[in-house]
Amino acid sequence: VTGSLIRSHGTERMGWVGLVLFVSGLVSNIFARVKDEGTAAAWIMGLILLGVGWNVNFACATVMLSKTYKDTPSVATKIQAGNDFVMFGITGVLIVSTGYIYKAGGAGMEGWRLVNYVVCGMVVVMFSLLLIIALYARKLDAVGRDSVTLEDIENEGCGT
Repeated sequence: VTGSLIRSHGTERMGWVGLVLFVSGLVSNIFARVKDEGTAAAWIMGLILLGVGWNVNFACATVMLSKTYKDTPSVATKIQAGNDFVMFGITGVLIVSTGYIYKAGGAGMEGWRLVNYVVCGMVVVMFSLLLIIALYARKLDAVGRDSVTLEDIENEGCGT
């Protein structure tokens, strides 16, 4: 489903959709009530939105990365391997650190809220990167090009 949405709406637009879904999930989780005060519906909805948002953004990022080396297929394997190494390395560190962040926030809901606040910081970074990509894409549109290649990044630098 995500691939067909990206094909029909483009990576930039779907990246924004994924970000909105992800932020909606965070907001739902941050404002979820304590177990004694209500149900788990807000948490469940938040987790679903986080998961769908993550999926959309992961797929968009993969498509965007593949466009950078489309004119230089000889480096495709190295770029993809480097990306996967960094991505899964960061994911592993974040998975391990989540337990420490949770514990630092206190027991129960307060710990989970702290985890969500930390993720909010990561969303700001993701938002900034999407904004840079969007501005650079508009610059390319102004000169009649439709994608960024590895040579563009080497020659001009991304976002300049």
